[in-house]
Amino acid sequence: MSLAMITAEQIHKIEFKHDGSYLAEFLLEKGYEVHGIVRRSSSFNTGRIEHLYKNPQAHIEGNMKLHYGDLTDSTCLVKIINEVKPTEIYNLGAQSHVKISFDLAEYTADVDGVGTLRLLDAIKTCGLINSVKFYQASTSELFGKVQEIPQKETTPFYPRSPYGAAKLYAYWIVVNFREAYNLFAVNGILFNHESPRRVLIILTNIKLTIIAILLGKERKEKKRKEKKRKEKKRKEKKRKEKKRKEKKRKEKKRKEKKKEKKREKEEKKRKDGEEKGVSVRRT
Repeated sequence: MSLAMITAEQIHKIEFKHDGSYLAEFLLEKGYEVHGIVRRSSSFNTGRIEHLYKNPQAHIEGNMKLHYGDLTDSTCLVKIINEVKPTEIYNLGAQSHVKISFDLAEYTADVDGVGTLRLLDAIKTCGLINSVKFYQASTSELFGKVQEIPQKETTPFYPRSPYGAAKLYAYWIVVNFREAYNLFAVNGILFNHESPRRVLIILTNIKLTIIAILLGKERKEKKRKEKKRKEKKRKEKKRKEKKRKEKKRKEKKRKEKKKEKKREKEEKKRKDGEEKGVSVRRT
C-alpha cells in the first residue's frame, strides 16, 4: 500500500485547508494510507476531513491518520517520518496569509521557508532519499512584481512580501535537494484557486469586492422583485376591493329594484282593490 503524508497548518487554527482536504480524499480513493501532520490547538478543527474518517462520530481514523507535529520542530518531523516511512510527502503546510506575514515575518520564514528544509532534512536523516517522492506547494507570490503577463516557469521571481520571500527559499531548497541528493522533489506553483471548502479569510480583496458587488446586485434585484411583488399585491387588493364594491353596488341596486317592483306590485294591488270597492258600491 502506498503511504502519503500531508502537512496542513494555519496560523489561526489547526485544520486541513481545502487543498489538503481534497488531496486526502483523492489519495484515499486511490487506495492510499494517508497520514496528516497537524499542530495542536485549542480550536482543533477537522471540519473539512470529517467525512474521511471511518467513523466521523467516534473519530475512528481507518486509512487516514493524524499526527500532532509542527514544521518548526525538526525532532517531531524526524520521529513521524521515521515511524510512517511514507512513499510520498506533500508539503501544504504554511502560514499562508500574505498580509499577516508582514506582522509575523520571522514566524512565516520559520514555517514556510526553514520548515521545508526541516522536512527535507528529516527525509535524509531517516534514509528515505531513494524511496520518497516530495511535493512542495509553492505560490504565485514568488512572481510578486510580475515581469511579464501571463507568467510561466521561466518568468523571473520578484517576491514582495515575507510570505513570498519565505516560499522562494523553500522553492530553491527543494531544487537544491533534488540536485545535491538526487531526491525526487518537485515544486508546484499554485495561483489563487477557490472551492466550497476554502476559508473566507484567505480570499483576496478583489474577490471579496466582486462578491460584495454581486451580493449588492443580488440584494437590489431581490429588493426590486419584492417591491414589484408588493405593488402587484397592492394592485390585486385594489382590484378585488373595486370588484367587491362593484358587486356590493350591484347587489344594492338589485335589492332596490326588487323593492321597487314589490312596491309597484303592492301599489297596483291596492289600486285594483280600490277599483273593485268602487264597483261594488255602485252596483
